[in-house]
Amino acid sequence: MHAHQSSALALQQPQHWKSSRAQPSRAPASTTPLGAFTEVMCHHGGLNQLQLLVPTLAKLSQEQERWITFIAPPCLPNNSALKRAGVDTRKVRVVHTRSVTDYWKTLQEALENGLSSTVLAWPPHGEFNDLRREVLKQASMSGHTQTFVFRQLGSVAVPATSTEESTQQLALAL
Repeated sequence: MHAHQSSALALQQPQHWKSSRAQPSRAPASTTPLGAFTEVMCHHGGLNQLQLLVPTLAKLSQEQERWITFIAPPCLPNNSALKRAGVDTRKVRVVHTRSVTDYWKTLQEALENGLSSTVLAWPPHGEFNDLRREVLKQASMSGHTQTFVFRQLGSVAVPATSTEESTQQLALAL
């Protein structure tokens, strides 16, 4: 099986993600920033940095019928904590990939296909660069998908901040 086919299957097969709900619709709601792309820089690769995003995830899960997709998180999100914070966990899916190549194809597809209101991604160390950033930004805009890419401080040199409104970089000392 080719990597592209494998990534497409990863998004469709239930053993690769957690949810008890049928596939949400593609229609974006007006409250989602169209193609917003944010890099979150942090000291640790865990999910602690999600504390800042949980209110946004809760709002999106209540307002939209699209997925909140976690791609290759360092550990599984805490379902109970997300529920207590107001996140509709029936709309949350966690996707794992088998290879670095499959990771990038799966991430790009998740951003482009319009099935997710938000995609949260943790790229492999040393694999994120300017070219990948531009490809992901385009995919995010194409799918009207809000994107958060979590990167560990010191893993790759961060280029100068773009002047585009759709790109934000946050340095978080978590």
